[in-house]
Amino acid sequence: MDAWCLCPTWLTGWLQVPSLKCTCLGITPNGGTIVSGWSDGKVRAFLPQSGKLSFVIPEAQPDG
Repeated sequence: MDAWCLCPTWLTGWLQVPSLKCTCLGITPNGGTIVSGWSDGKVRAFLPQSGKLSFVIPEAQPDG
């Protein structure tokens, strides 16, 4: 998985969670899922074709 420590600017406007900051991002090797870490400590996965939320891992990082 390719990963960035901060969300690239071109994605921050597309993958949005109100009042939260995207802190890291990865794309699966087949390009089928965008996995991202957020300032609330949750990991969220999005479908790249639509930008729709696929799944959430709550409390992935308790300190946010």
